[in-house]
Amino acid sequence: MNLKPLALAALVAFPAAVSAADPLPVPADANELMRRVEKQNRADDETREAKMTLINKNGTTRERKIVTWMKRKDADNDYVLSRFVSPGDVAGTGLLAEEFSDRDDDQFLYLPALKRTRRISSSDKSDSFMGTDFSFEDMESFEEKDWDHKKTGEETLDGRKVWIVESRPRSEKKIKETAYSKLVSKVDLERNITLVSDYFNKKDEHIKTFKGLNPKQYGGLWRFDRIEMRTLKDGHTTVIEYSDTKLNTGLEASRFTKRELEKN
Repeated sequence: MNLKPLALAALVAFPAAVSAADPLPVPADANELMRRVEKQNRADDETREAKMTLINKNGTTRERKIVTWMKRKDADNDYVLSRFVSPGDVAGTGLLAEEFSDRDDDQFLYLPALKRTRRISSSDKSDSFMGTDFSFEDMESFEEKDWDHKKTGEETLDGRKVWIVESRPRSEKKIKETAYSKLVSKVDLERNITLVSDYFNKKDEHIKTFKGLNPKQYGGLWRFDRIEMRTLKDGHTTVIEYSDTKLNTGLEASRFTKRELEKN
């Protein structure tokens, strides 16, 4: 999806950006709407600093600081580098992603305590990213073409008109790769951002929920200042609150390499 689940930019399942220009006409169908969510007005690059809070079912919290850099690679693909800044037990840990149109995206996780970088394989994509409620799959960009989208309803959420969209993997390859049978999302029709997304496992059981909160415009693009992912089974929640957002500062592609990933 596009955490970019963390792509942490618009982080997680479909939180993409949209221009502040005049609203587009009502989409013809859910596939067109989700193309808008995926494609519209990506920044050339962006940097986001955030506080990440892990909350267990008893309310006990753990806090982390994280920085994420993203750069447009080409018309359809991005580079993303996320690095934990604190506390000490995770400081320096990083995740580097490079997207491709003709093959699976690359993901590399650097663990400074082991001085080791490992490639995240397809079989590992459903694993939790550093104990959060986001999986490595959630950290990948959402590819609209890999999913079939169907409008199942309309409603008003927090004063915004939304479409309820059910998304199911389209190809046999995607069905095999993904941990999800479907996503059910509430998409703001005016701003083309996903406010809520429910994730369902291969048994069609609702397993976790994403929420995008406090959307604001930065340089004419919408970004959430707070996102949440909650796992229903154990009541664990990951909250990400962004404290600083910079767009189009001229980040170089040379930042997004394994050498840079391994720098402390």
